[in-house]
Amino acid sequence: MDELEIKIAIRFKVPENVLTLNGIFYGLDKVGPILLNHLIKAILEAFRERAIEELKNSHPNRYVRNGRRS
Repeated sequence: MDELEIKIAIRFKVPENVLTLNGIFYGLDKVGPILLNHLIKAILEAFRERAIEELKNSHPNRYVRNGRRS
């Protein structure tokens, strides 16, 4: 099985005076769908890049992208 490494940086604005565990969970709950969307896009892009590399390696003169051979 192949490995797929995805590096994700998450930046949150945190209030300086009061920070509660419930507030952190609430914030994560709000951005969860956005994070999942970006994760799925990253996985699909990695699969796409791997498929392109396999096509290039198996048929070096056949793979054409946007009208140019790569």
